[in-house]
Amino acid sequence: MGKNKGGFSLLESYMMANANSTETSENGNGQSDAVPLPESMRASTLLEQIGKERSWTDEQIDHDIDILDNNRLYFVRDLRSLSNQSWTVIGLLPLVRDLLRRAIDPEWETKESVDSYKEYKDKKKKKKEMKKKKKYQKMTLGDPVSPMRIEAEGDTLAQDPETLRNTILNGSIDVGLADVGNRSMDMDLNNNNGTSQQQKTVSFTDNALVGVAATEGKVKDKKKKKKMMEMEASSSSSSSSSSCSSEEDEMTTATTSGTSLNGQQQKPKTFTGRPITPVSSNRIQVRTASGDTYECDRFCPHKGVDLSTWGQVLGNKLVCTKHNWSFSLEGSGIGPKGRSVHPCRVNDW
Repeated sequence: MGKNKGGFSLLESYMMANANSTETSENGNGQSDAVPLPESMRASTLLEQIGKERSWTDEQIDHDIDILDNNRLYFVRDLRSLSNQSWTVIGLLPLVRDLLRRAIDPEWETKESVDSYKEYKDKKKKKKEMKKKKKYQKMTLGDPVSPMRIEAEGDTLAQDPETLRNTILNGSIDVGLADVGNRSMDMDLNNNNGTSQQQKTVSFTDNALVGVAATEGKVKDKKKKKKMMEMEASSSSSSSSSSCSSEEDEMTTATTSGTSLNGQQQKPKTFTGRPITPVSSNRIQVRTASGDTYECDRFCPHKGVDLSTWGQVLGNKLVCTKHNWSFSLEGSGIGPKGRSVHPCRVNDW
């Protein structure tokens, strides 16, 4: 396809015509205007002419023409349609590729260098703008916030009722008479006996001291009651000393006996130590949760396990923790399979 090795080459005729036109069309500077290759010129013809100028063999030229045919590059216009990336993909040798590009576009290398330089400048400019933008973002962050200390005035704290209540509950309260300042708040206290009371006031001084005016009604009532009791005791003792002494003895005896009985009733029995105690080689004493003491067999009737070691008390039951057998001590001590530990209650007097 496009191979005219034996005849006259179309490229030669074109070059001859181009040379004649160059000689006749010189400009004022002595330079000639180059005529570009026609787009209808076959790519194989151009490649054959380049191969002859470079003294390539016919096999090499045919191989390169086959590559162009495989990539559907038949005419010069097809070669001019290729981009820079497409030229690198075609499987031609670098020398063949550059010669073809130079033939169809003599200013190809100049344009490529200009494009590379422009790309380099654009990349450098973009990098500079990014750096400037990053620096600007750092500058617009602002100054760090320094810690601030807020001091509240005393008047504002003194006027807050919640602060007053918390100060009374948590602070140190002095009971007594205190002077009431200009910035005081009065708080009424209700008494259970309904007697008259004085007001309880809280005042905040400059030193943040809390003074509380306490009531005197309770103190006076206590003193009156104490005087009345003393007077009654003295009158009763003078009128009937003998009867009073006997009655006092009886009351003292009854009080002491009642106190001892109440103490015995109120104080529960306390036990310490392990509730299972061996008393002999075959018997043990077991103390239940209710405080009762039983004496039973020491060894479990199931496997002969020593209950002083493996036994445990749960309520009123003796449990063998080795094989989980339990025996009720309140009854006849019968456990699983009708076997018993033969318990008997021990008197604690």
